[in-house]
Amino acid sequence: MIVVLPSVMLWAGETFADDQVLWIPVGLTAEEEGALRGQVQRDTGSVLVDATEARNRLTVMAEEAPSHGPPLVDQAQEAYRELRMADAHRLFTQAIEETACATEDSPSEVAAILIERANVALGDNRREEALEDMVLAIAFSASSRPDPNVHGPPVLRLFDEARGTVAHLQTGTIEVQATPADAMVRVDGRETNPRAPLELRAGLHFVVARKLGFVCVTRWIRLGPGPTLSEPIELDRATDAALARQLLDADLSEEDVSREAARLLGLVRIVRAQADPEQYVLTVIEAATGRVVVDARANRSEGIESLSRNFHMTSEPDDDDSAWYEQWYVWTTAGVVVAGVITIVLIATWDRPVDLTVTGPP
Repeated sequence: MIVVLPSVMLWAGETFADDQVLWIPVGLTAEEEGALRGQVQRDTGSVLVDATEARNRLTVMAEEAPSHGPPLVDQAQEAYRELRMADAHRLFTQAIEETACATEDSPSEVAAILIERANVALGDNRREEALEDMVLAIAFSASSRPDPNVHGPPVLRLFDEARGTVAHLQTGTIEVQATPADAMVRVDGRETNPRAPLELRAGLHFVVARKLGFVCVTRWIRLGPGPTLSEPIELDRATDAALARQLLDADLSEEDVSREAARLLGLVRIVRAQADPEQYVLTVIEAATGRVVVDARANRSEGIESLSRNFHMTSEPDDDDSAWYEQWYVWTTAGVVVAGVITIVLIATWDRPVDLTVTGPP
């Protein structure tokens, strides 16, 4: 139901007054935003929390999330210099997983860390593992290559061998079954359909499943040329601190992101003011459900004031297609009738004496 009234916006009988709401302007000039923001504040009595204030609050919450201290890659390189090969390998592995979860577009970064991990394995006389890492690095980024100013001839030769090996590897099939079903799944840095079988070369693969509001999941999978490998992945809900960190790396103007931010910050609604080449659009969204409870539009050629005028106009609520017995007024009327009948009965019997005689057997 959409209702826009002259001095206050209503939904389900509740005013917006004194609410804190998330204010998301998109495509507005500074002058347009100032004018519209002031209008919304005056008409609703709400406190508008803008993106800057929201990020400040999220930053405070994110500080409670556990931290690794110095960057993992730096820690891994230090361990390698100190010949602590097991620690270096573990830290490079964690760095790969963290990098893949931190951003959707990180294939080249992951490939560079895989090359570093291959270098560690080669230095620890685990040549087959090193070769697998090099092959996987190429899968992530075909343009990746060890830096000759950093790595010696053994690493460069191993990389060339990996490039020659890729074309001759057998293939296998994997099916990743992610929960929630709309989680984004990437295999070797490429987004895939999480419910469709995927044919890949045999060998080591890296799977990432992520969704805003959930803990990112990574898997190292060794795929063979046999039957289809089924890999179920279930994501757990992120803690508030972890979600705050996710939101700080996301675009608050995106609808899913703004809803999660509002929910986390305890803001009941989102006011989204948007301008495109043809019109202004002001929508109010319930953070918990995503339901649009106010929708005002105006022709942009008429200026921002036209949206304010439309914002003040009263529009009829949408038709309610609920069954007759589900309508509020049916139950209200029934309640009034029942109350009236009870009142009449009480009045009619008020003065009648009550017989308190106890009767029993003769």
